[in-house]
Amino acid sequence: MAGFGDALREEREKQGLTLEQVEEATKIRKIYINALEQEEFDILPPRVYASGFVKRYATFLSLDPEPFVEEFKRLAYSDADEDKEEEVLVQREKEVRNRMTERFPVRNVVIAVLFLVIVIWAGNQLVAYLADQGTEPVPEEPAPITQPVEEDKSPVEEEEEEEEETPAPAEGLEMDIRTLQDQECWLEVIVDGKQEYSGLMARGEKKSFKAEKSIFIKAGNAGGINITMNGKKLPPLGEVGQVEEKEYTVENIGDN
Repeated sequence: MAGFGDALREEREKQGLTLEQVEEATKIRKIYINALEQEEFDILPPRVYASGFVKRYATFLSLDPEPFVEEFKRLAYSDADEDKEEEVLVQREKEVRNRMTERFPVRNVVIAVLFLVIVIWAGNQLVAYLADQGTEPVPEEPAPITQPVEEDKSPVEEEEEEEEETPAPAEGLEMDIRTLQDQECWLEVIVDGKQEYSGLMARGEKKSFKAEKSIFIKAGNAGGINITMNGKKLPPLGEVGQVEEKEYTVENIGDN
């Protein structure tokens, strides 16, 4: 093949690529690309990096990179240079390890780790101790036993209690009037001397009234209504179609 540098340059120009395009695609600085093509190896970085540039550039141009890498090493470096470079790399690695050791001695690292383990263990023990102290049940004091005190009641007091427990009769009147489902009824209702209602009740209609003393009823269809007084259903006021009237009072409610 043509010379090392000429082969790379010719292939690049054949593909119509500029140095700037190769730099953008391979991330290799243009100055190093030009140095490879011109075989100006003295401006290249150390051998390891420069060999990587050659492999990357040849691969980008779709060339077999291995022959170019070997040719580059033969042209750019002698065996003495290779031995010297390896020696320099080894020396650099030793220096890096020594600096790391000086900055972070192994003994100090071990001591720090042990200290951290002890702190964590002590913290866990303290937390467990406090948790045990907080969960211990507090003994409860027994409540004093109080003996029930029985009070002697006199016969008079017992009679008074019995009288109080006897429910008093309901005061006033509460009346519900409902027409039958198939009957209408003209109705007039006077509560405690005051007219509360006068009109025609429709079928199944219900009216409620409350009085302190009396309720007077006049029905145009006495048999067409049902009357309930204080929760108790009363006898029919009369026959169907019959006009009847009646006054209900607190005194005579028990007679109905």
